[in-house]
Amino acid sequence: MASTVTREYALRLLQQREEKEQQISTIIATLNGPGMPGEFGSLVDPQGFPISGVDLYQVRTLRRTLHGLRLDCQQLTNEIERSLQVLLARGESQDAESVHQVRQEQAAHRARTNVQSQG
Repeated sequence: MASTVTREYALRLLQQREEKEQQISTIIATLNGPGMPGEFGSLVDPQGFPISGVDLYQVRTLRRTLHGLRLDCQQLTNEIERSLQVLLARGESQDAESVHQVRQEQAAHRARTNVQSQG
């Protein structure tokens, strides 16, 4: 793996993670839309009956998809971190700028994740 890690590879991983994050945002917006139970809301009313006016199958599917996408993002983040370590260990001067750029992307990602978690 170490020999195949390049700047382009790390940037491709970042792009993949960005795409996953866009999908996550779309799903969260759908789940939090009007009349929807949200990401963690109950699918049954106080009497134990399914809530009316909501496609429960769609909600469960979206929640399951959301969980999978979050796992994918975590795996991509871990791979990006490993790639950065390899690039830094090489000490190649042309990769120094790339590592800096990737780290800036990582910081921006963390900031977006924190904002999404708090919102």
